[in-house]
Order: sequence, then structure tokens, then C-alpha cells
Amino acid sequence: MGALFLFHALGLALLYSPISGLFNDQPIIEQDWGLHFHHLRSTDGFWRHDGRLWGYNPFFMAGYPSNTIQDLSIKLFELLSLLATTLGLELVQAFKLIVFMSMASVPWIMFFTARNFFDSETIAPIAALLGTAYWWNSLPREMFFYGMIGFSLSSYFSLLVLSLLYRMLKSQPAPTPTHWAWLAAAAVILPLHLQAVLILAPPIALLVAHRKSLSPRTLLRIEPEKILDDPIPFIKIIKPSSEFTLRVGG
Repeated sequence: MGALFLFHALGLALLYSPISGLFNDQPIIEQDWGLHFHHLRSTDGFWRHDGRLWGYNPFFMAGYPSNTIQDLSIKLFELLSLLATTLGLELVQAFKLIVFMSMASVPWIMFFTARNFFDSETIAPIAALLGTAYWWNSLPREMFFYGMIGFSLSSYFSLLVLSLLYRMLKSQPAPTPTHWAWLAAAAVILPLHLQAVLILAPPIALLVAHRKSLSPRTLLRIEPEKILDDPIPFIKIIKPSSEFTLRVGG
């Protein structure tokens, strides 16, 4: 697992051009990344001036409320970046590092998801390998390039949330560490990406409905045609685009 994580993290770092752009305070100048940095600076300004995470910006749509729904897909990253500035990091620097570490966690997310579902020392590394390979070979990598960072990560994280719920439903009614882990994960998933609710609602309902006869096969009872209609990156295989790098402004 350690080697897989290192290879994945190294591959992510090599996407930055120059690679020092991962650590400096210059923004990424690709696709939606610029919009994210605009919202990040806006949130920072509201927080430092008024102690709020949103406000009225005369330069945004003639004074419409800013940082309300426009940045829901990166709200968690904004909050963590603001918190990281208290450690001495510059805001943009903190944002880039937090996004990088979040994406680098994909192998571990898949590993612990499989551990929760199957309780197997063999299946978990295989799941981590397949989940990481999928990140590089399909939509999640494309989303990362375009700056659509919240949804792809929330799709992976949704599996971890489901696996924790699975273990919680199979455990004793009394609170266990799994119960607290599930509550924490559920609290994180909403600011990570609000549409994660659409991913989680059907399988959560299925797990709860079949809680007396739970098995990993339970989740496979969702009708295939409904799965194919649902915009979940795990099951939409697309041909990746040509090679790309994330250009960091100088």
C-alpha cells in the first residue's frame, strides 16, 4: 500500500508545471482553477473583514450575494485553507496543498472502504489498486485537470461513507468508534460536494432496508439501467484526453 500511495502521489506531483508550482503561492491557470481561486480570495476577504463566509460584492453580478452557492463544490477546501493560514501558509499555497493531499488519499480511501465491506487483507489492496488505476484512466483525472475537484473526490469518499454505515449497521446498537467515524465522514461529505447526497441516498436506503441481511452483495441489487443513468464517475469509463499538465502562474 505504501508503494502504491507513493507512486500515485508522485504522479500527481508531476502533473504540475513546473513541479515547484505545487508548493509555491502562485495559482493554477487552467480551466475552473481560476474560478476557484477567485472564490477562495473572496471567502478570505469576507472572513477577515466581517467574520463571515459570504457577503455582498459590488463587482459580482451587480451586488448579488457572493460565496453562497457559487463555490459549493470547493467549500470544504476553502474552509480548510483558511484554517491552514493560521499555521503560516499562504492562502493559495494552502489550497493547492490540501487539494493535492486529498487527491493523494485515493488509494487509502479505497483500501479502507474494501476493509470495511469485506474485512479481507487480500481484497483491500486489490481495491486500492483498481480504484487508483481508475483515477488515472478515466473521468477523475480529467476532472482534476479541469478543476472539478470536489465531485470526483466525493465520489470516492462516498464509498468510504457507505462502508462505515455498513459496518455500523452490522455492529452492536451501542456507539462504537465506527459510529463516530461515520458521523464525522457524513459531516465532511456535504461541504465536500453537495451532490454527494444524490450518490449516497439510494445505497443508504438500500442498506437500511436490508440491514437484517447485510452483505457486500446488497449494494449490487441496484438495477443496472439506473446505475448507468446516474452520474457517478466510478462507472462511467471515458477515453482520457491527451497528456496535460497543470500550469502554475508565475
